Parts: sequence; C-alpha cells; structure tokens
Amino acid sequence: MLRLRKYLIIILILFLSYLVVYGAVDFQSADSDYASMVDSADFTLGTSFTLMAWIKTSDSQGEIIANFESGAPYQGFSWAIGASLNDGKQELYCADTLVGGFDKDDGNAVNTGSWIHLAVTRNGSDITWYQNGVQSATDTTTNQTCGDSSDAPNLARDTNSSPTRYLNGTIDELRIYKQVLTAAQIASAMNQRGEGNENTDLVLYYRSDEKSGVSLIDFTQRGNTATLQNSPTFVDSSPVTGLE
Repeated sequence: MLRLRKYLIIILILFLSYLVVYGAVDFQSADSDYASMVDSADFTLGTSFTLMAWIKTSDSQGEIIANFESGAPYQGFSWAIGASLNDGKQELYCADTLVGGFDKDDGNAVNTGSWIHLAVTRNGSDITWYQNGVQSATDTTTNQTCGDSSDAPNLARDTNSSPTRYLNGTIDELRIYKQVLTAAQIASAMNQRGEGNENTDLVLYYRSDEKSGVSLIDFTQRGNTATLQNSPTFVDSSPVTGLE
C-alpha cells in the first residue's frame, strides 16, 4: 500500500508539472520595448562560447542581445536578426580594440512568425549555427575576440542610441555559455527548462516565467537580472514544457 501510494504521488507530480503554463517575454518595437542589463565580465565572451534562445518574430531586423560599445572601436558582441542587412537572418557580431570586428550570418531567414530555437557557437575561428537543434551553417573568421564592452548590454535593442534596432518579437529561454556546446548538448537543452546550475560555464539564463513585474531573473545566480523598459509583457506562451 505504501509503495502504491508513492507511485501515485510521483505520477501526480509528473502530471501537474505538465499542467504548469510557462511563459516568455514579448517585445514590441513600435513601443520601444526592451530590457536593460547590468555590465558584467560574464559578457566578455572571448573566442569560445554558445548563445541560444527560443525566438518568435516576423521582424527582418532586431537585436536579441547586444553588448558592444556605442563608439569606436565598438568592442563587444551582438546576436541579432538581420542587424546589418535587414534580411531576417541570424547574425553574430564581435569586435575588440586591436583588430576590429566581424559580422557573420547563417544565410537562412529565421523571421517566420513561429517559434524557432536559435543557437550559435564560436570555437576560435570556427562559427557554427543551429536552428531547432540542427546545424544549419558553418563559417570561419579571423581570431577577433568578442571584447570587453564598457557599455551595459540590452535585450531586444541595440546599445547604440541610433540605430536602436528594437526587436518586435518574443524571447524565451535565453542562455549564454562560456563554453562551446556540442550539437547533442544544444538539442537536449532546447527542449528542457533548467535550474541554472547544470553547467558551471552557464553565465546567463533567463527562463522568462515571471508572469508579472519588471524583472527578468538570471537563474544562474550570477546576478545578471534584467529590467524591463517601456512595458514589455510576459505571455503564457512557451515552446518548452519539460524540466531538466
């Protein structure tokens, strides 16, 4: 009887976990919505890192996360949709003070208006792009470091005052690793909500489940909480239901 009761409790917990409605954060470029973040050494990415998030947008141009200086030499990084060519493609920019920067995109439009999981890894001079857990493109670059920006990062807008490149779309499960994840690791993580302590190289993790308020909590406990500006909204819509 006790064993049966334990099994029933476990089944009930699993059932309830799938009834939980998880959320995302919705930004409207027409309203100049974005989230401001704190300056941190966690965002000096160097040459080995992984960026990933679920995105839903029809926008041809908009920042996912930007952390580069607003003046020359513009050191730092930007992960965006069509930032340079306004073409709806996943794009990575990196620069440092010594050798300038680079802009690379994966050659595939991702502004479908439906949820899509995007990821990009950089391993020295090698860049690898992923869509929905599957490698979509590769590229190479000279070894420019994603340098240390003196400006604080933003979510869903540029760090420049002009152009601002606000993103009109929804973001969920944004993660930054100072590690090059494998294709298998990316495919696994995209469908699981973590606790933030799964990987010591995970330096930023926004689950976006707050539902209300003006804060996006960093689940890594590294203190990189973001503050919503101009009233973005939390929505009961998420492509991810599982927990790691």
